[in-house]
Amino acid sequence: MKTTKLLILIIPLLMAACSRPVQKADVIFHNGIILTMEKEGARAEAVAVKDGKILAVGTEKEIKRYQGDSTRVVDMKGKTMVPGFVDPHSHFISAVISSLSANISSPPIDSVRCIKDITGKLLELKKHLNSLPGDILVGMGLDPDQLAEKRYPTIADLDKLFPDNPVVLVHASGHICVANSYALKLAGINEHTPDPAGGTIRRINGTKKPDGVLFENAWFGSISRFAMPTARKIVEKVIGSRAEEKKKGEKITALPADIDVKFGKLVDHAQQMYASCGYTTAQEGSSEAGTIAFLKLAAKEKKLYIDVVSLVASDLVDSLVGNPAFTFGIYSDHLVFHGAKFICDGSPQGKTAYLSEPLLPGSGCQHDCSGKPNISQQELNRLMKKCYQYKIPVFAHCNGDSAIDMYIAAHENAIRELNLPDTNRGSVIIHSQIIRPDQLHKYKIHHIFPSFFSNHTFYWGDIHIVNLGKERAFFISPMKAALDSGIVFSNHTDYNVTPLNAIFTIWTAVNRVSRNGVVVGPDQRITPYEALKAITINGAIEMGEQKNKGSIEPGKFADFAILSDNPLTLTPMQIKGISVIETIKEGKNVYKTK
Repeated sequence: MKTTKLLILIIPLLMAACSRPVQKADVIFHNGIILTMEKEGARAEAVAVKDGKILAVGTEKEIKRYQGDSTRVVDMKGKTMVPGFVDPHSHFISAVISSLSANISSPPIDSVRCIKDITGKLLELKKHLNSLPGDILVGMGLDPDQLAEKRYPTIADLDKLFPDNPVVLVHASGHICVANSYALKLAGINEHTPDPAGGTIRRINGTKKPDGVLFENAWFGSISRFAMPTARKIVEKVIGSRAEEKKKGEKITALPADIDVKFGKLVDHAQQMYASCGYTTAQEGSSEAGTIAFLKLAAKEKKLYIDVVSLVASDLVDSLVGNPAFTFGIYSDHLVFHGAKFICDGSPQGKTAYLSEPLLPGSGCQHDCSGKPNISQQELNRLMKKCYQYKIPVFAHCNGDSAIDMYIAAHENAIRELNLPDTNRGSVIIHSQIIRPDQLHKYKIHHIFPSFFSNHTFYWGDIHIVNLGKERAFFISPMKAALDSGIVFSNHTDYNVTPLNAIFTIWTAVNRVSRNGVVVGPDQRITPYEALKAITINGAIEMGEQKNKGSIEPGKFADFAILSDNPLTLTPMQIKGISVIETIKEGKNVYKTK
């Protein structure tokens, strides 16, 4: 009797469900290989999209039922679809200003082979920008190890050609710069300026006069604050013009036309750089006040069409963390301020990473051969404790094992003093390069997420072997060891340290081949599938966005990259030849090859 009554209640519901009309898709993608990244081997034949989200994934026959009269059907012509790449770490603002600076990288990134090539690039930039006396000239990607002279340029190379313009050359690591005398004067750096904590001002031999080469904190906070001024000046001009409008009681509607065009071009240029590489989510890896203003304006003016995840710089933690006027963790017009970024040390290629064992004699290092921290343990402890108190994710740049020790100690201190359980707090150690096996074990027990940097094995693997020795160099970005330990990780480009090429991160993770053809750590190579995970679902996990991104599943954002070939079926060395054909963000095309 009870069963009969239950059937009487259930049958109408089942009939209603069966008769409910199937939603019709806005777009259907079919006739391709779809790597869903739900699990290894998971594939589909077609995917339906509705209102920017994935409606259904399945076979051609299953997805056909979602096709309506107005559904747009995209034939992928046998190409491979993967989830839109989630950028684990780069610097979006560097892409913004890339069109306003000179690329002084050496092959295979660009063509610089000697110091004369650098000055030639700067003269071209000066002409291109119609620079006036006093306008700054910036070069990005300096790598003295690749120059014929095997040294840094100095004021002796720059002052004669650029007496009326400040010149700043930024090392490929972003942790060292060369400034001419004009730029040094603007920064207030002279023979009387002491080396700051965590930084070094290199001097002309036999004197106290700076030769123009500044390491770590010697250029952070001084020259770095005015080295990239153009985007910031546009924002200041906009804010200034709007303040005048407000003062006059005029209604503020849109940007002034001339500024809107210039501003829009800068933002679009950066987004196209990311979208052309398959990224649907970009990261701004360390946002100071000017960058935050720029990003907020870009979002407010509806200029963003890919997601931008911003990490606020450590010197803003005190003013922003816990401030009710500043919002963390909530997207607004494709922009989110996700967490805080600390810089604990320098770079291995710049010989400034903080190490427990010094660089080898063959490195040419004369002093500070174990590097030094960019932040004190006391200050790192204080800032991390504050972030944990307000549940703000902490991202820290740590290249050397001593810097990693500092971060682990700060984490342990914070959870102890705040009496918190040792659970996942969104803690990410960016780079995690010269790491020890015992530290990987601590990553596991403390739920620390490493974002590795396998591109180093190609660009600087040969240099690392000389500077660090094989044992340490071969364990750089130890992805296989992390996998074996059950540690989830991502893999990044750190643009503009290396080119913004997501496919290349797969290639370097799978092959670990250096410029000179050396396999840098053969036992740390991983499979193409695991390398693809590192920039899709694992990247989403790093950002706490795995419910919306990183795999092709119903309910998630329709963020896709369509590739020329399937990275899982090519030979490992062929992977770098894959190109991005199309990038789709929330169902809309944001990039397509011509």
